Amino acid sequence: MKTPQEKGKEFEELFRLFLKELMQKHPLASARFYDTHSAGTYLPDQPGDLIACFRGICHLFELKSSEVHSSLTAGLSKLLANHQATHLKIWARAGASTHVLFWQQSTGVIELWDGEAVAHVRHAPHMRLKAEGICDSFPDFEAFKAAFTASLLHNPRYTAKKVFR
Repeated sequence: MKTPQEKGKEFEELFRLFLKELMQKHPLASARFYDTHSAGTYLPDQPGDLIACFRGICHLFELKSSEVHSSLTAGLSKLLANHQATHLKIWARAGASTHVLFWQQSTGVIELWDGEAVAHVRHAPHMRLKAEGICDSFPDFEAFKAAFTASLLHNPRYTAKKVFR
């Protein structure tokens, strides 16, 4: 049986392969950032899990998963570290489209959130992430892939908040 961490790594790999598939069909480039503790050595904080550039627009992705929390709203402070939220804000300020993808491991549901909005809530202890703030929710990864691809091709400058609102 796989641990929740191993399942989370599987989610990251699935998303990386999805971006690779897009690269074969569209003018997209993507790269994975190494985890801070990968390969048994310590690396500086990374801005996210993956980055992609499509038609001149940068998209930064932070991927989260949980077996315990039913939604990102339920576990934001445990799932997203302060430095990760800071990177989302910095990259959004620089013009990148930032995204947080949350995968609920037991149901398979994928939530897509605007990274800048999530970061703002994470840095404000008096605020709570509300379910109404979700950009979209998908029953599984295949449904997410279809919607994300269609949205990206329709509007390369999109941000999650613009397309999925």
